Amino acid sequence: MSGRMITKTCPICSQQFQTDWPKKQFCSAECYRNKLKNQFRERFESQVSPPDSNGCHIWTGATLPRGYGQIHLAYPVRRTSTTHRVAWELYRGPIPEGLWVLHNCPNGDNPGCVNPEHLWLGTHADNMRDMLNKGRSNYGERHYHSKLTKSDAEAIKSSADSPQFLADLFGVTPGHIRLIQRGKRRSRE
Repeated sequence: MSGRMITKTCPICSQQFQTDWPKKQFCSAECYRNKLKNQFRERFESQVSPPDSNGCHIWTGATLPRGYGQIHLAYPVRRTSTTHRVAWELYRGPIPEGLWVLHNCPNGDNPGCVNPEHLWLGTHADNMRDMLNKGRSNYGERHYHSKLTKSDAEAIKSSADSPQFLADLFGVTPGHIRLIQRGKRRSRE
């Protein structure tokens, strides 16, 4: 340190400040954090496409297998996050504890969309309900453990045969057959 005070202008807030350190660029830690935030915003926006016909701003950077964008964060903690969550935080503010960022794009969900107008906050239950309503769940035939088709379930419901006979025929348990017959299974298809 030279000991001699220098007057500088902060590039973020344009406020003049005194320092004895020639390399110091910012008047405060807050202005330095704002610089990092601005750099991150520029990096984020450089990987977003112009709006498509539905108004979706599509993430063009790294993606996860289901199409959600992914970005590495270095500040305040090194971590990886999905881009729709980052978009919410950049343009709307902090995400309250326990809430999820959900998509509501005009022509159905678009996991790569980071348009804050197409995002909303909800609970885990809201997310599950939204998934079911939009037909994206692995329920029924779509589930990887499914042994019965929709037509099998309809045949079981209308059959007069015993649950044991039907269970042996379809390769499931008699209890499962009874649940289908009572309408306790396969009701959402």
